[in-house]
Amino acid sequence: MADIGRAITSRIRSANGIEGVDRPGLLEDVSSARRDLDRARDGRPNAQARLRAAIVRAARGGESQRDVAARAGCSQPYVSQVITTSEGRFVPSSGLGYVLAAHRADVLEIMGRFGVGNVKVFGTVARGQDGPDSDIDLLIDIPGEMGLFTLSRLELAVRQALGTSVDLVPSRMLEPDVRRDAERDAVPL
Repeated sequence: MADIGRAITSRIRSANGIEGVDRPGLLEDVSSARRDLDRARDGRPNAQARLRAAIVRAARGGESQRDVAARAGCSQPYVSQVITTSEGRFVPSSGLGYVLAAHRADVLEIMGRFGVGNVKVFGTVARGQDGPDSDIDLLIDIPGEMGLFTLSRLELAVRQALGTSVDLVPSRMLEPDVRRDAERDAVPL
């Protein structure tokens, strides 16, 4: 029965042009992320974020939810939930990205307290190219009455929640050419 399922999956993948993709690498990334989560102690939220990101990348790469679940050591319904809740949102692929994803709810809660909306990740973290000297760039919509001191307090609160340097960039304050560049790789948090 499993052979029939693999044959059907192979035909579907071939018909959709998926055959020949480096698919074993996607599943190995899921397995590696799971091992990291099992070994994690104080970095557990980041390890969980890495596993969720690996699950999403593997599924987007054409792997079956059943295969992904087996490698991740979780149920297929959990894999389905992770995939569904990540639609249209930032999926990390680097160190600072995993930090941001692990604290997404905290960041959005802080932003909400200040009346900030439409939070998007852009720059090196959004592209997965951050390094040791990088910070997290967030494009935000701020209320009309928010001043620089309040914006500074907001930035400090987000920095403390993430434990790393953050740049908050109000979208309405960007020049049109800079806005185009920022929005090109901006992804909703």
